[in-house]
Amino acid sequence: VDGIFLSALTVVTGGYDSTLYWLFLALIVRGAVSVPRATSQIMLNLTLITCYVLAGLILIRVADLSDVSDREILFPGTPENPAEPLVLRLVLLLLMTVCCYGVQVLLDRQRRAVEEAREFAMREGQLQSAGRVAAEFTHQIKNPLAIINNAAFSLQRAVKLGKPVS
Repeated sequence: VDGIFLSALTVVTGGYDSTLYWLFLALIVRGAVSVPRATSQIMLNLTLITCYVLAGLILIRVADLSDVSDREILFPGTPENPAEPLVLRLVLLLLMTVCCYGVQVLLDRQRRAVEEAREFAMREGQLQSAGRVAAEFTHQIKNPLAIINNAAFSLQRAVKLGKPVS
């Protein structure tokens, strides 16, 4: 909706030479910040670029339909060929879209790496806790087993020697 409104304003304020062009760049950056999914973001930004191109094409069509004197009255300061600044500005819009997409992909990768590191740390803590519990359990079982082992050894030695077991 912002892109369509901005496109209409671009037609009214001078087409490709309009200062509103910079708002298209701002909308691309805003889309990068507000749309978390990279694929949705790139589609939104390409739609904005299409709105900008269509706004300029509408202006060119209006300029072609009007004669030279009407063009100067309707759009003062526009060059004879209103499409001249299109290529440079379109390239800038596309570069901004690609850069925002790249930043979004990098942020997504960083977010995943942080989540994986957090999960790894949590699992490592769980394993350390399980190791401590196992060591404590082993220690608690080992003490009575040692007593039983000593008693069995004493009984076995007493039986071999023929001593009465008391």
